[in-house]
Amino acid sequence: MKRLKLLTATALTTMPVAFDNTATAAPKKAERVAPALTSAAKIAMPERKSKRGSETLYPFDSLTEVGMAFGVKNKTAANLTSIVSNANRKAKVNETDGAGNTVYHTKKATDQSGNPIDVPDTSKPKQIETKKFFAFDVTAEYKKANADAFKKDGPFEGATALVFREK
Repeated sequence: MKRLKLLTATALTTMPVAFDNTATAAPKKAERVAPALTSAAKIAMPERKSKRGSETLYPFDSLTEVGMAFGVKNKTAANLTSIVSNANRKAKVNETDGAGNTVYHTKKATDQSGNPIDVPDTSKPKQIETKKFFAFDVTAEYKKANADAFKKDGPFEGATALVFREK
């Protein structure tokens, strides 16, 4: 029995210990540097520009008047629905009142006495369409009726779909 105790004591002292962090020293972390501050003053703020969203390859901005259109040669109206829908969404602006404040849709709530009242839902501003576009497949009849526009060197030569501004 003495021998077994001696053997286990020797084995425990010579065996490596799992997760022994003392064997290898971790590299020291860099010391924290305090920020150097300036005084506070009022100054003109820069305009913030967002890089979010998508930029279109289609010339929607060139359609300055109702009835104007541009042609697309390798797409159909069905292929352009997402692009036109995105342009219509971007052409909306928030509605404002006479004082320049945003107008919101309302939701139902109750006051302290339990009467139903309408309160503004600030997560849903009312929006106004400033422009509206739609896509149209060019048919043989339409091409024939507007032959000058579809002739060689005409503005819509080879177009399979047209995107119109309707508002």
